[in-house]
Amino acid sequence: PDEALGVVLTGELPSSAAYNSARVGDTMCDYIEETHSVACAIGNMQAGISKLATMIIIPKQEDVLLDTIISINAESFDQDSSNNRVVTSNQVLFNFIATTINNTGYNLHNYIIEPNGGIIGGSVSGIILNKGLLADVQIKPDTIVSGGTLSGTITNDGVLENVQLLSNAVINGGTISGKIVGFPEAPAIINATIANDSELENVILGTNIELNTSIKLGSGVRFIGENIPIGSDLTKTFPKIAGVIDLTADVLPNASNLLDEINSIPNLEPFTQLATGQLFLAMETENMVLIPTSISQVDLPASMTINTNGSVTFITPKGRQVIAQPSLQNPQDLQANLSLFGWDKFVVDSEGAITIDRQIKLRPNLYVQQIDPTLEIGLEKIGSALVLRFLGENNKRYQQFLYPTAANQTELETTLQAFPGATEVSFSNSGLATVKIDSTIYSAQLDYKIKLGNDTDSATQLLVVSDKNADGIDDVQMTYSNGDRQIMFFIPPKDTSQPDKPLLENHAALEAVLRGFGLESFSVADNGDISVPVTNSLSYVTTPALKIKTVWMLLPTGFHYILTRLPGVLNVSLIFKDEAGIKYQQDLYPTAKYPEQLNQFFTNMPGIDSVIFNPDGTLAIVFNGLKFKGMFDYAVTVTNIPTGSIQVTGVDDVNGDGIGDFEVLYGTGEKQIVYQIPE
Repeated sequence: PDEALGVVLTGELPSSAAYNSARVGDTMCDYIEETHSVACAIGNMQAGISKLATMIIIPKQEDVLLDTIISINAESFDQDSSNNRVVTSNQVLFNFIATTINNTGYNLHNYIIEPNGGIIGGSVSGIILNKGLLADVQIKPDTIVSGGTLSGTITNDGVLENVQLLSNAVINGGTISGKIVGFPEAPAIINATIANDSELENVILGTNIELNTSIKLGSGVRFIGENIPIGSDLTKTFPKIAGVIDLTADVLPNASNLLDEINSIPNLEPFTQLATGQLFLAMETENMVLIPTSISQVDLPASMTINTNGSVTFITPKGRQVIAQPSLQNPQDLQANLSLFGWDKFVVDSEGAITIDRQIKLRPNLYVQQIDPTLEIGLEKIGSALVLRFLGENNKRYQQFLYPTAANQTELETTLQAFPGATEVSFSNSGLATVKIDSTIYSAQLDYKIKLGNDTDSATQLLVVSDKNADGIDDVQMTYSNGDRQIMFFIPPKDTSQPDKPLLENHAALEAVLRGFGLESFSVADNGDISVPVTNSLSYVTTPALKIKTVWMLLPTGFHYILTRLPGVLNVSLIFKDEAGIKYQQDLYPTAKYPEQLNQFFTNMPGIDSVIFNPDGTLAIVFNGLKFKGMFDYAVTVTNIPTGSIQVTGVDDVNGDGIGDFEVLYGTGEKQIVYQIPE
């Protein structure tokens, strides 16, 4: 016979079996998923030579007949030959174990362990359908153990899926997948690869565990060390107190609790967690009341941040991020006063939002304020909000504002984000919804009343409706997917011609602070810059930050001074309260007295590559490849006769950092220092 050229072996695999591997000698075959078949390129074969082909398939069920069709093809062969194609049939029969056996020194392959069965010691391989117990066994490579209970030390080189781990079990190596559950009192330790989309409960994860965000960490999951992957959602790993996350626990066994970690954040007054699960901080004239809603692991410095929507973000020194929402301090008094408005009962959701009779949606203010003892207690409507006044345990009177909130904030946020050109959507604690479209910011105050729909699917949409609050401006109606409708009272943009112009948020607050310094007035230029005259020869010039932020209530109102990167140079921020008592901070940066003229002066200088005036009072100039960075001083002095032109000269070190600075002389005769920022 002649030499066979281009020999190819193909195998058509049965649908009731999964492909594992195939090879001819030491050469692996190709698996073709679309046709559930294999192709093995053998090449040329001399007459009389044989080769061994091995295929491994895994049955998907027992008691079935597996038919595999094997074909041999070459560049030239007899089409009428009957020996180039063969069908192999194999009956799948599993072995059963219905009692507990000592398997030490032996290996069991392809077994079903019945509910009363168990394997102790030894090893297992193939497909193990476990309805009973595996204890102190080795799982061989390419083995799948599905279901059942495991105990002792499991040396795993295969895959464990959907198993229960008895007290103090240890899993070393291999992969685990599906739902893995341990015992709360004595959780198992896992040192293995965790497959995507797995669910874990009551287990301790070893030091080399790798997790991604698809893995669900359930109740009782703990970590051996501080190797918690960044981005891990730890919320469900914590126990509950009155249905709220219990912060007196932690994800590390025998570690200090998370509440202590929160209270170790620098410059933070200590919180307590009440029996209601609420985080409570009593201050001199007000309280802060929160409920923790989520915990995750982050790589950020320790801090406490009060967010625009009233939520608070704690980041502990160990990187635990706790998000807490404003909470109702006195639910009993709210319930007692509902009848005054014809309402019956209310419920509080997991985010702290209050729903009254399905048709009123409210969100508590972050702060509960002490009030005049002559004010009457009860429930009152003030503007677009409700205010609950009550008698505290210390026999002092308090009030907590309850602001309107979206009936479904996720749907409203998605709808606003869908507007062409929309880039930012935000919600304030006071019920204000804001969307930035192109360069213009639009706002609307939510109404707390919800007009109920018929609970049928409806398209979410925003419609302009006629004026609902008698301010002469058309308003907006949001229709949610369940048919519920909610009015949003439209607020025209403050400035549409220059939407990015910095605006002073609270003129009255700045006036009050300046009066404390004996200064009677200030002026605002067309570009938003503020000038404060002090004497005939001295004034201060500043530009407000574009955004404000909520701040810690213990900070007093007025000016606060902020360290800069330069020694002896401070920036200023203004802290003020709004009508609801929430404190905000707006930074006031130094700026050039005449920014446009000075920018043009620098731009026209020979060799200048670029000139940038930053919003934070700094400037950057590149000339002939060299970089200069500086920061303006607030002070502007009048010392010279107007010259009509700008001059810039170097001066000796002004702020004591050992580096020379610069002086700008404007054409008006006014002078301003520019501090040099070292590279």
